[in-house]
Amino acid sequence: MHTLLIVLSLVLSAGTVLQAAQTDGESMPQLIGVSAEAEKHYNRGTALMEKGEYADGEVELTAALEIESEYFAALINRGICRRELGKLDDAIADFDKAQELDPDHVYPYINRAEAYMIQEKWEEAEKDLDKAEEMFPGSTDVVAMRGDLALRRKQYQQALQYYSQVLAKYPDNYGCLMGRGNIYLTIRKFDDAKRDFDKALKADPARPEAYSGLGSVLMETGKFSDAEKKFKEGLEKRRTDRELLLNLGECYRRQGRKDDSLKAFDNAIDLYPNDKPALFRRALVRKCFGDFETAAAELADLSGKYPEDAEVRVYLADSYRQAGEFDKAVDEYTKLADADNKNFDAHYERGLCYYAQNEVAKAVADFEAAEALNPNSHKTVAMLAMIEAASGKVDAANAHVKQSLERANALKKMLPGAPWGELALGEACAAQASVLASAKGKKKDIQALQDDAVEHLEAATEAGYVESASWPVNPLLESLAKHKGFQKLVNERKK
Repeated sequence: MHTLLIVLSLVLSAGTVLQAAQTDGESMPQLIGVSAEAEKHYNRGTALMEKGEYADGEVELTAALEIESEYFAALINRGICRRELGKLDDAIADFDKAQELDPDHVYPYINRAEAYMIQEKWEEAEKDLDKAEEMFPGSTDVVAMRGDLALRRKQYQQALQYYSQVLAKYPDNYGCLMGRGNIYLTIRKFDDAKRDFDKALKADPARPEAYSGLGSVLMETGKFSDAEKKFKEGLEKRRTDRELLLNLGECYRRQGRKDDSLKAFDNAIDLYPNDKPALFRRALVRKCFGDFETAAAELADLSGKYPEDAEVRVYLADSYRQAGEFDKAVDEYTKLADADNKNFDAHYERGLCYYAQNEVAKAVADFEAAEALNPNSHKTVAMLAMIEAASGKVDAANAHVKQSLERANALKKMLPGAPWGELALGEACAAQASVLASAKGKKKDIQALQDDAVEHLEAATEAGYVESASWPVNPLLESLAKHKGFQKLVNERKK
């Protein structure tokens, strides 16, 4: 249902992490008279941080600060470690204290801005970047970070402008090459993405982020074995790189390798216990392979920590629905709809819950609302067609199922090689079989449509779709329940 969003969240953060920030030549101020012991811990902690060993780095930098509590550089670098470990409030506290010690230094502002970006506190991030630019007018580092902010906010055109502005002056700027490559990856311009990631790798072969980008291009184009190799190459550069671990876990998930995928995400969580993307994606692996109850429990915990995150709530509600806990699912979808009445998923998925509970009028109302929000969706008209056919409105049902097939074919043309068009055609054909069965059509015609549906679903799995364990609870596919080919696809995924 939402698999594309998973990849997107991987893409958005790859390569945008600002390590010990260096803004146009400004150096880190040193504490005069710092003790040798504090400096020893600081140097150890900084070396560990630079290798990506943030947990051990935090320990050493904390030891330095226990000796010298006003050690500016140690506060900044411990804040970076804590930010990378997902301890965002603690990181911001370190940057706040560093700002109090030296309000005219740029480091607290740019590093705190990055933490605010992760928290999606856009206004706070903007204020810190404004302050940094005030200190260094025309700073390319600040322009690059504005690109990162626009990228995280999915303002891709604006982000491209910022990155291109820096790259016009510094064509080998690693962070901007990665950022622009990530945008091209997101909008599926894979050749352009590969070009930028290749340039980034050439500019700094020792850094791991470009391997993550190149592996993502391979993964998105269905070359999973090559993608896996590229992610592992990057991990040889930095075994603790969070994005590489997450992308490797996603690569395993798409290949149907449940245990390997869970292990990769567990490794990331061991290193970064509070990392929201790692916790989120591990729950999605469980959901993907049919463990809806465990997925719901983990997503409920995550939603409690991040109550404003609509994406987590959508997947939580979907897990409840797939586990048959329709009242809980309806409650979550209603919260989403109340927060944003233009949320397509809230209306469509809540409609599925009402449909399962035989509350047809409510289901129709939600499907019609979803149709108004996205008139290109094949799913809404397919569900309306099935409801209409069951109530004897054959002409209306046939018109809607025809629309569903047309929209599914359009999706396949728009995204060649991706699984989404084949999945849509599978759902549309299965819905047409349901409509024909309700209209007492010929068995051989119904069987032919079911065979076509399974053929499209097989093509979707071959193209990388991995959530077939949820197909038995997908109402659009209910006409396939006894089809042997369909049962085989579902059982293979559960294994």
